[in-house]
Amino acid sequence: MTGPGPGQWRRRRWAVDGALREYDLPLLAGLARGDGLPELARIHGLPKGTTDHRLVRLRGRIEARTSAHAVAIAYQRGWMAGLRPEPLPGELSARQLHVLAAIAEGHGTLSTAALLGLSRHTVTTHLRHIYTTLGVQTSGAPRCHAVALAHQHGLLPLPDPDPGRAG
Repeated sequence: MTGPGPGQWRRRRWAVDGALREYDLPLLAGLARGDGLPELARIHGLPKGTTDHRLVRLRGRIEARTSAHAVAIAYQRGWMAGLRPEPLPGELSARQLHVLAAIAEGHGTLSTAALLGLSRHTVTTHLRHIYTTLGVQTSGAPRCHAVALAHQHGLLPLPDPDPGRAG
């Protein structure tokens, strides 16, 4: 009787919560802090290409359209529960929250504009004001950081974990 091949052992050993590999949570935490690809690669001691490949594969495994969407999914699934909340320096307007919610759902600037009936320039202006209000650095991954802050402080709604439940 032969045992499983090396690839099968590796998949079992590295799997965390079904969709995640053990290196995915530190990458998601870095994105939530607003670290960009160069910072993530440096922090984890990996080439940028390897880090980028891991992020692309992660987004594919969890069906995230963007990195900001991946951060939102991580908060929604409870994977970021151990991450200490950062202080929230200011409050967002209702329109800014709508823009941020669209970004968290994986929409880019153009699809957010179409979804909310705004111009792309207005969406970009709202994003700049969101970053300023939340104290998000615009270098790195500001959308991921803004989405993380919004989830940490309950500004973005968490979906019902059982959408089939009548309620």
